[in-house]
Amino acid sequence: MLMPKLFKYLFFRKVMKETTLDAIKNPQTTFIDVRNSEELEEDGALEKAKHIPLIELPERIEEIKTYATPIVIFCKSGGRAGRAKEFLDENGFEKVFNGGGYTDVMEILNNQN
Repeated sequence: MLMPKLFKYLFFRKVMKETTLDAIKNPQTTFIDVRNSEELEEDGALEKAKHIPLIELPERIEEIKTYATPIVIFCKSGGRAGRAKEFLDENGFEKVFNGGGYTDVMEILNNQN
């Protein structure tokens, strides 16, 4: 019984990662960076990303509705991006992905072939 559950977990985890990778590599993707301004100055920023700190997300929802999809959200390590994704999902957004941390997104974008 453990084997089917383990297989299912690993299979869906791989599919989810591939979907997120595809979204990050998609040239039509809108990136939203939910880190605060100090983190941007400290760690760097993705030039094409929209900077919307997590706390501002609710008040900027109408603006976000105008963005192209898919939308990839990232932060420093993925936690706030997960909360932002959940908030957008709950508000009817589709094709929203948690890209994880800034360095994760940058690594994927820098290693595109």
